[in-house]
Amino acid sequence: MKCLKLVVIMWVCAIICWIPGWQRTAEALSSPATLRGLKAMAVGVSELPRELKDIGLTEESLYETVVSTLRKAGVKINIERYAIAGEPDFLVDIFGGEFIEGVITYCIDVRLDQAVILERSRRIRSNATTWSQKFIGVAGYGTKPDVIRTQLKSLIDVFVKEYHKENP
Repeated sequence: MKCLKLVVIMWVCAIICWIPGWQRTAEALSSPATLRGLKAMAVGVSELPRELKDIGLTEESLYETVVSTLRKAGVKINIERYAIAGEPDFLVDIFGGEFIEGVITYCIDVRLDQAVILERSRRIRSNATTWSQKFIGVAGYGTKPDVIRTQLKSLIDVFVKEYHKENP
């Protein structure tokens, strides 16, 4: 019975991914122009759910993955100022949990939060997400951490490509 549920879940996910219009592109989720002139940013990784820790992922290893990938691509990382109001923060959230016994559903959300000024009143400043990408996946307890880490890297690669397009 568990196997049948897993097969149904996998088919539903596959169908959703193949339906035109349900697949979001980078342009639909973010505005690359908001990366123009970005000098440096801090990196933050949120606390992982227990189910993802159980397969071997850690916040520290994901942080190192993000920082090393961005640095290799020539993006300057400022490790001194994470979460200071108004400063750009590249944030990674991976959340989810056990859907059915032995099957974990998760979402990887990478985003850039920056200070913004509202058009209607230049005196109003706030922090907002100006660039974002997401990936939704399904994993089992036998899944290796590198599978999820590779998916995270592919989202970072989208950021790097758009960053370099806006900052040649």
